[in-house]
Amino acid sequence: GRDVVIAALLPLPIFVVEMGGHVWPDFHHWLAGAFGERAIRLASFALALAVLAGPGRRFFTTGLAALARRAPEMNALVPLGAGAAFSYSVVSTFAPGLLPAGQDHVYYEAATVIVTLILLGRWLEDRAKGRAGAAIRSLLTLQAKTARVLAVGGPRDVPVEAVRVGDLVLVRPGERLPVDGEGTEGASHVDESMLTGEPVP
Repeated sequence: GRDVVIAALLPLPIFVVEMGGHVWPDFHHWLAGAFGERAIRLASFALALAVLAGPGRRFFTTGLAALARRAPEMNALVPLGAGAAFSYSVVSTFAPGLLPAGQDHVYYEAATVIVTLILLGRWLEDRAKGRAGAAIRSLLTLQAKTARVLAVGGPRDVPVEAVRVGDLVLVRPGERLPVDGEGTEGASHVDESMLTGEPVP
């Protein structure tokens, strides 16, 4: 959760500068005049580096290791995409003369947004898994632990694991069914909440 917040806040100025310039061209010209194009690029470089070296480091360590083993997986896509955008931007920032004329663009926002979106997706996935796990655990608490088996001398409570095929099980009104079976005698309401999720029979 903390990494998601950091990865979302740090690139925000980069995103505003780059996307704001596309929406309102005058905005970019005003920023360049107020702070200078060089200063904006250096600030963007520092913020992007902080994202990739901080919250995004996990993708580079696992992803590059997977590439080195020649067994690429999902983590390998992040360093490839974000690394390419960042590396090109670094060349554009510090050595623009190595690029063809007019091609010294920067893509720091792309590099950081990739990391932010992947982290956000994983955080949402972990939350969903946690909720599903909690729901399953709560369902397991609904399961009956013992069964009342009719035997010689009267009914006796035994663990559900001890019930065998052919045993007669007594279930009183309102109780949970401890095992699968067929009704042989009597009629009543049955608590089906473990199957249906409904709180009433």
